[in-house]
Amino acid sequence: MIQIRISQNDGLAEHHIVCDVCGRPIEDARYGMAAYSRETLEVRHLHKGPCDKAAGHQGPWVELRDHLMYLLNNTGTSGAMVEERKRLEQLE
Repeated sequence: MIQIRISQNDGLAEHHIVCDVCGRPIEDARYGMAAYSRETLEVRHLHKGPCDKAAGHQGPWVELRDHLMYLLNNTGTSGAMVEERKRLEQLE
């Protein structure tokens, strides 16, 4: 199950996906993974390396950045929509 933590930084809310093993935020999607079981299709979000080894995961996985892109695509959120949102945030 995806764990999300929101923290405050200079008055702004920062949203983070939390590692299911160590409980720390995955701050760089290149070093995170979405690991899942073929039997249950349950997804665990992990740091690559020590955390995925500690979890003993042996099944399929995708890089977290790809997993997030799949989620955006499957919710009808295009890359253009993401870029527009980033542009609007810069104006605020």
